[in-house]
Parts: sequence; structure tokens; C-alpha cells
Amino acid sequence: MIKIIISVFSLMLLFTGCEDKSSLEKLAQKMQKDLIKTTNTSKQIEQNQTILPKKENQETTPIAPKLTNLTLKTLSHDNIKLKFLEDGIKFEKYKNKIVILDIFTTWCPPCMEVFPHLIDIQKKYKKDLQFIGLLMEEGRRNSEILEFKKKHKLNYPITNSKENFILVNTWGGVSGYPTIIIFDKKGNYFNHFNGAVPQEMLEADIKKVLQLK
Repeated sequence: MIKIIISVFSLMLLFTGCEDKSSLEKLAQKMQKDLIKTTNTSKQIEQNQTILPKKENQETTPIAPKLTNLTLKTLSHDNIKLKFLEDGIKFEKYKNKIVILDIFTTWCPPCMEVFPHLIDIQKKYKKDLQFIGLLMEEGRRNSEILEFKKKHKLNYPITNSKENFILVNTWGGVSGYPTIIIFDKKGNYFNHFNGAVPQEMLEADIKKVLQLK
């Protein structure tokens, strides 16, 4: 029964995102107990939820007030300097560009499921848009992640440093991977997605941002 539940849940992860590398079997065992206790086999599995701010509610800011600047380090040892705004982030290296953060791990199936969409979008909108991949794994060597990047043909920079965790925690944190956050050309937060978001949804938001003055 546990193996069946794991298989079903693995498919669900493509749409809801990954929580934790070791959480799948634990959740399957919990679900098996629930099935024994009740005949309601359609009990809803709790979906991953980010704790990022919603666009319609901007009264509170996710930015920690004491941290105003941060520098991310890419696999090729380039620096991406950030400046935190009241409700957004300015990326010094990508002025006047839409910046989209892809917060991911190498062990998460939905993260890899969405890669082809991000690669295609980066090609189509390269004049107006820049993806940045934020790896959320500790102790990974750049050489390992470079091989991963090459394998998946990623055409945007990947950052691999402790500053990734500082950025995510400062911004508000995430509970699932991938989490994709869109910032407009002025650095203002626009929208975010959790899980393997369809390319059409991402492009629809990008077109909306391009229409902003």
C-alpha cells in the first residue's frame, strides 16, 4: 500500500512542488494510517504553500528591515548585487529587465519538469528578461552543479552560496520547490508560483509585466 501511495504522490508533486527529500515515505505512512481509520479514501493531501506575500495585500513587507543589500555568487564566480526594496528587489546587473528567480533543488522532480519552460522563455525574451537559479542545497561543490546545469542545458546563471538561503529567508521563505518569483523592470514584486507552473501561465504574467510603464 505504501508503494502505491508513494507512486501516486510522486505524480502529484509535479503540480504541487517538493517539500523535503525524506518526507515522501513519511507522508505515505501517515496517509496509510488515515486510510485505515476512515473510509474516506479521497481525503485531500495538504498541498505545499509558500509564505510569500500576495500581490493584492501589500500592507506588510516580507523584507527584513535591517538587511538592505546582498550579493549572490554564481557558479562562474560572478557577483549579482541586490538591493532590497519595500516590496521587491533591485538586481544591479540586470537593470531594466524583468528578473525571475527559480528557487530549486537538484533532487526535486517538479524543478526538473519546469526547466524546459524556463529555458525556452529565457530564449524568447532575452532582451527583456533574466532568470536566476537559486540552488537551495548546502555543501554542494560548484563543479557538481556545473555538471547538473550542463546536463539540463540551463541557459541562465545559477547561484550556489549561503547567500541564497539569506535571500530566501529575508524575502519570506518558501515551503516548496520550485518556487518562481517574478520582479518587474523596476524590481517590484509581481507574482510567484509554487510547483511546475505551465509555460503559458508564466508567459501570460511576463506579457503583463512588459505592458507596465
